[in-house]
Amino acid sequence: MPAKLTPADREAIAQSKERTHVLAARHDVSVSRIKEIRAAAGWSRKDDKGGALPGTPKHPNSGRLPGTPNKRTVYARQILEDHGVDPVAMLAKTMADEDNVPLDVRVDCAKALLPYVYPKLSAVEVTGRDGGPVEVERDKMLVQRMMGDDVVVARLEALIIEQTEPARAERALEPYEGTNA
Repeated sequence: MPAKLTPADREAIAQSKERTHVLAARHDVSVSRIKEIRAAAGWSRKDDKGGALPGTPKHPNSGRLPGTPNKRTVYARQILEDHGVDPVAMLAKTMADEDNVPLDVRVDCAKALLPYVYPKLSAVEVTGRDGGPVEVERDKMLVQRMMGDDVVVARLEALIIEQTEPARAERALEPYEGTNA
């Protein structure tokens, strides 16, 4: 026979946010008795979450399988299929219509379609062994020979200068060799 609850126990049950079955096990009473006490205190069924005990591992076969669409996705796809429309195709048509659609709308369509064509890149941290710095091996002898050769040094300096922003801007202003400018 379960133990009788003291008024302090009843008050603790009424005020507790823990699940019903947890309280029933702790106070050695039935789940229905816990529900009665909570109902008297003004609790409703939606306040009691139910479910597994806290800390219980999730069973590997429970829930939706990976890749299975949820109900809302299935419903949305069904509506689109019933109306015979494809939002991706509509965006592509709008984006391609240069004559009737303003540029800003076409750009918005292109932005919306971008994730379907190119994946979003994420930052990747590069580390060496055991999370340490990356070790770069170089042939010191080769580097010394290259730095001693004035022609190689001049070519490297020219490449570095050529890749700087002012040099690229100057090249953009130069006329193309094939034209009569």
